[in-house]
Amino acid sequence: MTGRARIIVMAVTITLLWNLVGCDPAGAHAPDEQTDWWADWNHRTRIAGGLTSDLLAEAVDFARKHGEHDEVGSSRTRTPLVVSSSAEPWRDLVAAHFPADAVDTMLCLLWAESRGDPGAVNPSSGAAGLFQIMPFWWDHYGGDRFDPATNVRVARLIWDQQGYGAWSPWNRGACR
Repeated sequence: MTGRARIIVMAVTITLLWNLVGCDPAGAHAPDEQTDWWADWNHRTRIAGGLTSDLLAEAVDFARKHGEHDEVGSSRTRTPLVVSSSAEPWRDLVAAHFPADAVDTMLCLLWAESRGDPGAVNPSSGAAGLFQIMPFWWDHYGGDRFDPATNVRVARLIWDQQGYGAWSPWNRGACR
């Protein structure tokens, strides 16, 4: 099995475990603290060059203790390795449009918004593409909302005007 395949298998395993332990015991960390913990864990995973058995065990233990799980549309969002795995194919494209110090945050937001699916559409708002850009932005900037390059380019234009706050996961405390 390749390194990439191992990471995907481990990410799926973590996701399944999170779904099995969906409870919040007394004394669990506040959502912002949990988001910070996952951001630090992601950073240590990148430094280690990928998911190690120790980091996997640490994530599973944290998930067990804090009932951490993430569902699309959930108000509780965090940044597990699944973010990096799903968003990683878009890293070069995002890096071509955003400053180096914003790339990881934007990849996290990309994952939180679309799970890396350039064809994603929010049925209630009409937001579309990798960054789930709202229809009024497409009316303003034009372009194919499902084309990844166009979606990322427009996301940068929005970011230039509104910063990270243009994305609701950021406003809920994710990807910080």
